Amino acid sequence: MGPRRAVTSCMLLCFEIVAFQATYSVAQDSSTQCDTLHSDNRTTPGTDQSANPYEITVRTEAQDGGLETATTFRVGQSIIVSIELKQLNFSLSFSDVIIQARESGSTAPIGSFNVTGSRFVYLDCLNNPEGTVRLGQQDGRTSSVKSTIHWQTMSPLPSIHFIANVLSNSGVWWTLESNRIDLDNSLPPVVCPTDITVPAGPSSNGSNVFWETPTCPSPNDTSELAECDHVNGSFVEILEHAEVSCECATAEGVSRKCSFYISLIDITPPVIRNCPEDIQVNSPADTSFVEVTWPDIIADDNSGATPSTNNTFPDGSFFTIGNESATSWFWDASGNVAICSFAVTVFDVTPPLIVNCPSDIDVNAPADSNTAEVSWQVVTAIDNSGAIPTTNSTSLSGDSFSIGENLVTIAFWDASENVASCTFTVNVSDVSPPVIVNCPEDTHVNAPSDNNTAMVNWSDVIAEDNSGTTPTTTSNVVSGSLFDIGETTVTISSSDASGNTATCTFTIEVVDIHPPVIRDCPTDINVVAPDDSYTLAVTWDDVSADDNSGQVPHLTRSSNSGDWFVIGRETVTTTFTDDSGNSASCVFNVAVADVTPPVIAACPMNIHVNVSDDKDNVEVIWPDIQVKDNSGTALLVNSSSSSGTVFSIGEETVTITASDRSGNVGRCAFEVVVHDAEPPVIKNCPEDIHRYAPEVSSSVKVTWPDVLADDNSGMAPYTNSTTPSGSLFAIGEETVVITSWDASGNQRNCSFDVEIIDIHPPVIRDCPTDITVVAPDDSDTLAVTWDDVSAEDNSDQVPRQTSSSNSGDGFVIGRETVTNTFTDDSGNSASCIFNVTVIDVTKPTVLDCPLDVVVSTCGSDARVSWTIPTSLDNSRGTPTVASSAIPGSYFTLGNHTVLHQFIDGSGNEASCMFTVQVDRDHDCQSIPLPVIVACAVTLLIVGIIIIVCILFIWRKRTSDKAWRERQLPWVSRGINVPHPSENPPSQNVAIPLVDTSYKRIDDWGAGFVNLAYAESEANQETESQDAKHTSLPHETEDEHGYASIGEYQEKCQASPEQATGDAKNTNRAAESRMVVGNENSQKGNEYFIYHV
Repeated sequence: MGPRRAVTSCMLLCFEIVAFQATYSVAQDSSTQCDTLHSDNRTTPGTDQSANPYEITVRTEAQDGGLETATTFRVGQSIIVSIELKQLNFSLSFSDVIIQARESGSTAPIGSFNVTGSRFVYLDCLNNPEGTVRLGQQDGRTSSVKSTIHWQTMSPLPSIHFIANVLSNSGVWWTLESNRIDLDNSLPPVVCPTDITVPAGPSSNGSNVFWETPTCPSPNDTSELAECDHVNGSFVEILEHAEVSCECATAEGVSRKCSFYISLIDITPPVIRNCPEDIQVNSPADTSFVEVTWPDIIADDNSGATPSTNNTFPDGSFFTIGNESATSWFWDASGNVAICSFAVTVFDVTPPLIVNCPSDIDVNAPADSNTAEVSWQVVTAIDNSGAIPTTNSTSLSGDSFSIGENLVTIAFWDASENVASCTFTVNVSDVSPPVIVNCPEDTHVNAPSDNNTAMVNWSDVIAEDNSGTTPTTTSNVVSGSLFDIGETTVTISSSDASGNTATCTFTIEVVDIHPPVIRDCPTDINVVAPDDSYTLAVTWDDVSADDNSGQVPHLTRSSNSGDWFVIGRETVTTTFTDDSGNSASCVFNVAVADVTPPVIAACPMNIHVNVSDDKDNVEVIWPDIQVKDNSGTALLVNSSSSSGTVFSIGEETVTITASDRSGNVGRCAFEVVVHDAEPPVIKNCPEDIHRYAPEVSSSVKVTWPDVLADDNSGMAPYTNSTTPSGSLFAIGEETVVITSWDASGNQRNCSFDVEIIDIHPPVIRDCPTDITVVAPDDSDTLAVTWDDVSAEDNSDQVPRQTSSSNSGDGFVIGRETVTNTFTDDSGNSASCIFNVTVIDVTKPTVLDCPLDVVVSTCGSDARVSWTIPTSLDNSRGTPTVASSAIPGSYFTLGNHTVLHQFIDGSGNEASCMFTVQVDRDHDCQSIPLPVIVACAVTLLIVGIIIIVCILFIWRKRTSDKAWRERQLPWVSRGINVPHPSENPPSQNVAIPLVDTSYKRIDDWGAGFVNLAYAESEANQETESQDAKHTSLPHETEDEHGYASIGEYQEKCQASPEQATGDAKNTNRAAESRMVVGNENSQKGNEYFIYHV
């Protein structure tokens, strides 16, 4: 503890021992007050009293200017401490208070206090050591500390709390302690300006931007300017968005940073330099649009960049007739827009085109008019504007035209007032005859009784014509002529000036209305029919007649004298008719009387029947009654009850009578007895009843309405049931029979089924959870067991059980679902389902893993072979093999690790790893450099001579194709090159050394070849040479160990292509070959091998 803290602690201890005066008056010398307080021995400061009446509050200023309760403060921040009464009690007001700030977990005070206000004064008798302040009240007592007591510290502490000793007016010291206050030891943040955006000038692409440099705040309210990575007033280009970063660094290396953006915005739109004036053009005659062009519109922008542009119509657009506004927009990268707008007017100077002007029209006037309604196809016109032209006409289709010629004109004009017209003639002809207005009706007159002719008159006939003139009229018979009995046709003709004629015809009929006169008509005749017949022959005198026409009338008779007449009354008519249809009749009656009654031939016997169909009556049928009568006519048969009548239960007499037309009657009678043999009728036999059994019971109480029955006798029948309503029914189906019988012993049954349905599945007990086991190392199957699964059912029957697998069955590696199903007699089932998972954790067993392989080679790589290892797995499946290399692969010089991995179906891995070491064979010999150079020079000279000879001979013998295809004998140690001009090659040439298109590609100078052609041929191949040609018998090698192509081909009967490829592989082993072209190509004639 430092000296300052030690002195402070001693001083606090003194204050706790010395008594204080509770009240005092304010004096100018505060030290005198301290002395007064010190001399008064009261209660020791710090005494912890129960039911403390005071409370201590720690607050800080809020953003709205008020106070808020504090939990965390930043180092250097001012804290406000106040002491108040919990309840307003004047007797507990206090006069003095000692407040101390302490670091949590320590008794040493820390920090400094500052008091403002008028109620309290410093009592500096304590000299106000660090972290301690004593206050005395001016008026001697108060209920709260109204003055503001500020405390702050510059020391980085984790947390603090405040201790206060309050002296009440009663002289008791009370101790208060605040909650722990956490301190934020971080430095205040650096605050940068908000993002700054300034507009650019209209003629500038940048500007200087200024801002207020941020300060670096510190707990002691001292601050320095922060260091920024941009100079205040930096130049910023248009659309530039620059980030300014500022930093405050402390001596301890603590850095505080902030950043903001400065931007320059462009508010000046682009400037359009050549906006066109309004444009006016004429449209062509056959279209409504025309192509209009104008110079390209150009705009500049203060940013220096070319503005973006868009338009409603580009240059060269087609414009329709009328006025269109063409607008072009230009905008820069900042979105400033400039607009150029001009009008494009297309004038229409072409009149409409009439499509279907009608030809002259000829029509006939109707018969009743001197005008005719004439119609024609609607005349249409098209216009290059695309719009429908306006039209007008001197006459419209459907107008009426007078007889004669009529001129019609139709005009069309478009919106631009261009006019076209169509003219044609309508000729109306009169083809209608005159109309006879009062053609006489047919006339009928009666001839006199003593003559066969009559005079007939009619009115003058009048005719009218549609032409308006009076036609000429003629007739074949004049009015007032004598007409014979019968019909005469009169014809009247009327003609107009156009020669059209109308005819009127009517008939004059002279009618004879006087009938003939009859002589000697007989009177009525009465006779009696015999008993055994209904007919009788009757005779009378002949009848005659005379007629006024002088002709003998026509005679018709209904019966002749001597005819047979049946019983009854019959009228005999004799009719006389003249030629005019006038008739006269002689009518008398012939009556044949019947006095014999009908005879009923078979009267029925008494009838006994039973009622049926639940009725109290029955329809009774008996045979038809056979009745005979001498009259031979239908008889009137009456019966008190007819056959088919419904008779009620009991006995009834049926009486039948038969009457003929003469009133003669015959009779017959019998008895009908109806017996009751019908059982009662059950009216409301219940339908089958279905109920669901409860989950906890196997039976259900079932009720149904009382069954009612009726009987045809009208008496209530008796009823009984095999099972009464309200009985308990077990699960299943039961038939209930209800019997009803009447007093006659007739019985009827009603039956229905009561079915109790079980819909509740069995309840499974002890269904196992999923089972997981591990397969053995040497098998893919494991027997798995579990507790038996059982089930109960509400039917009290043991459910049937089926299981996909049984406990103790063998399960293979993998996951298998086991299902136990319990089914009751109603077919309800419940299943217990769980999974049995057999896990394979055993790695495959690798067999015959190869040992490390060491090989030597004279080249840069060697081909190495080995036997691929095999593996076994407990899953009986074949593990998947992944290898880093396969047998027969080429390995370069050095050590190589070969890995074979075996993975079974469960992902268990086993591996086989060995090393392939490729060493260089030090016994290999290389050709000395001087020998190589000498050979190269020699071959160069010899090659030049050979090529010159070949070219000379080839020029002399170009027509000899067989020779050109033959291999030159003195180049048997090399390969001829196909001629570049042929594909496929058919000509071999020697390689000239002086041709600049050929390039030497070896290091020994043994030969030259056209690389461009060799590479193009090599690139067309896709497959390598067969491996069987990769070795050459030793006897085909020359003295230097090189195989010639000719020798290889002869020994192996291989094609030149195969021989070349195989020789290449042989020479690779000898490391003395030169390959021209693509070494990786697969066509033998693309490898050119030259030997030293």
